[in-house]
Amino acid sequence: MDSAPNKIRSVIRNAWNKLIQQSSLLLEGSASNLSGTDIKFEVCDEGLFVVKTASLIKITRMPRQHNNNSKRINVYIRGTIYFTVNDDNLILLHKYATEIAYIDTRIQSSGVYSNIEGLHYDMISEPQLAHPHFHVQRKPGLLNEPIENETPHKLDNPDKTLHISNIRISTPQVDFFSILPIILADHIVSENNGNKEKFEELLKYSVANNPFKVDKALSIFSTCLEEQNLNVANWYTS
Repeated sequence: MDSAPNKIRSVIRNAWNKLIQQSSLLLEGSASNLSGTDIKFEVCDEGLFVVKTASLIKITRMPRQHNNNSKRINVYIRGTIYFTVNDDNLILLHKYATEIAYIDTRIQSSGVYSNIEGLHYDMISEPQLAHPHFHVQRKPGLLNEPIENETPHKLDNPDKTLHISNIRISTPQVDFFSILPIILADHIVSENNGNKEKFEELLKYSVANNPFKVDKALSIFSTCLEEQNLNVANWYTS
């Protein structure tokens, strides 16, 4: 069983490579480094395809805040996207999971690095009661094992009693193609950094060339946009 038609794989890979190229341009001069950006396709059910990050995407030595270069963090991303292809060769989202870990670069006296934050974004494939179609949950420590496997760093284990992981906050589409502009906006872009134009180019490209579209038959947004009503209640299926 083929992992995805060759033409579709080429479209996805080309879109991804261009997104990485533009993200790297935005990082120039920040002393941050983007690596681990390979993607891979895998066999799935008949008619359902999957693309995922081949390893953790790593953005190292990123400013914790865009106006403060003295404090640095490492950001790690893991993502999986399930998709179908319709008769018109349109690539349609089925579901996705995007996981992000924010790690302090300052080593503790105990010899480990601190988890600052962990986020799990996903899209559900079938409507579920009281479950937003697109949402994010806080899960500090969620990527500890792969980070320790792929880097020399040892990480602390966050106290799970200090956060509530079943709080689901509604979001737009945040697959791993969509997450890089969000992260760079939070930590790299500012009026004073001289990267406004590069960021605007990245946004334009990301909006126009993310290959994964929401199936209109499953979309909860069509009516919202027509009625100019983006109330969060519309992200749920009653």
